[in-house]
Amino acid sequence: AEVITVFSRKKLFGYKTVLYTAVATGIISFFVWAHHQFIAGIDTRMANIFTVTTLIISIPIAEMLFVYIATLYGGENPRSGIDKATADGTIFKVTASYTHTEDMLLYATVSEGFRAGFLNRPGGYTSKDGLYTVPYQFGTDDLTNFEAGWKVDMMDGRMRFNGSVFMAQIDGLQTTIFDPSIANLFFSDNAADAEVTGLEADVIWAPKSVEGLTISAGLSILDTEITKALTTSKDVVAGDSLAFAPERQANVQARYE
Repeated sequence: AEVITVFSRKKLFGYKTVLYTAVATGIISFFVWAHHQFIAGIDTRMANIFTVTTLIISIPIAEMLFVYIATLYGGENPRSGIDKATADGTIFKVTASYTHTEDMLLYATVSEGFRAGFLNRPGGYTSKDGLYTVPYQFGTDDLTNFEAGWKVDMMDGRMRFNGSVFMAQIDGLQTTIFDPSIANLFFSDNAADAEVTGLEADVIWAPKSVEGLTISAGLSILDTEITKALTTSKDVVAGDSLAFAPERQANVQARYE
C-alpha cells in the first residue's frame, strides 16, 4: 500500500476499507488453513466447512485489490528527466606548520570539503500545504574547516600527546528526513546550514617501568548547532544540535604484549 501511494502520488483510496478487510482477512485466515490437508485426507464434513471459508476469504482480498487499482487510477507518475546526480567544483587545503622544538610541532589548517548529491526516490512529492516539494536531486553540502593543533613527544619519546581545536561551517547540510506529512519514504535534502566547534586530543604512553605495556586515551568535545533551516519539515529546526554528534566522548585502553 505504501509503495502504491508513493508512486501514484495519491492518498490510498478507501483507507478504512483496507483496514477492515485486513482485519477480516486475518480473522478468516484462522479457519482456512486446513485446506492444505485436502490432498492428505480429511473428513468430508470438515472439508466442506474449510472449502466455504477458503472461498469467503477471497472477498476481502478482492476488495483490497480493488482499492489498490482505484488508487492507481488517475495517479501521477511525473518524469523529472533526471536519471543521475552530478557534481563538479574545486576545493582547497592550506596548511602551515612550525617546529618549535624537535619534540613539538604546531600547525594550522584551512580546508574545504564536500559530499556529492544523489537522487531521491520520492522526488516530486508535495506536502499537504503545498509549501514543500521533495527534490528529485539534492546537491552537495560544502564544508569550510579552520583547525589548529599540536603534536608533542615527551618523556624521551615514551609519551605522545596530540590535539586540535577546530571550527567547521557547513552550507546546505545533506539531511535524511522522514516526514509522513510530505512523503511515506525517507528522502534527503540540503536542509540546513550548521556550525561545529570542538576539541580533540589523544595521548599514548609506554611506561618505562613496565616494558610491553601501552596505555592510550582519547577525548572529544563537540558543540554543534543548526544555524539555519532550509526546509519546512519539522524534522529540521534552527538551534537544534546535529544528530549523531555527541557532545562528549572519551576512551581509555591498555595493551600489554
